[in-house]
Amino acid sequence: RNPYQMGRIDSDKMYDIVMDWDWGESGNPDIYHDTETRRNSITYRSNLARLADQLIKEQQFDRAETILDLGMEKMPVDLFEYYSLLDPFVWNYYEIGALEKARLVFEQTTQKHREYLQYYGQMSVQNQLDHIEEIYSKMNQYEGLVLLVNAFDQASYYQMTKDKFLEDVSLFRSLFDRVGLDIDEEFLQNERPINKIDQAESDLN
Repeated sequence: RNPYQMGRIDSDKMYDIVMDWDWGESGNPDIYHDTETRRNSITYRSNLARLADQLIKEQQFDRAETILDLGMEKMPVDLFEYYSLLDPFVWNYYEIGALEKARLVFEQTTQKHREYLQYYGQMSVQNQLDHIEEIYSKMNQYEGLVLLVNAFDQASYYQMTKDKFLEDVSLFRSLFDRVGLDIDEEFLQNERPINKIDQAESDLN
């Protein structure tokens, strides 16, 4: 479906190879991670996410968590950018029941999206129009993460994240009016599905 999904994964072989990688100073906050280093994380994050996904399919949940933890330790959110590549880490942490870790990556990543939107939100509408593709891209990436919370997490936590998201996108109401879109119809108008946590709480009751 896309070039990042080409080829099959031998999970045992790949796990051994990945765990033997020498990461050098990757993830060390005391050094500068240059543009090329950060760009290279696209491949590494994608490959680690694919390996974790395969391990989950094989019900090797402990190994999957080890791989996800490795990716977050060696390519932390603050140092490596390319935030859209973190969605699978949030998804996979939820899949294996690592709720707090899923929330941590979610919150670190959405904070970056929030900072971008707050920066653009201070601009005039005309300047926002000049950056509308970047703004809309950030909104969609942010919304995608909130929808993961919707699918996997508790209703109260989802409501909190949804409220934050709607507050952040409300900065662009005038921009959406200018381009003929209704911001209230564009984002998070879905019904909440019955997710795993909701079902578990229902069963207990």
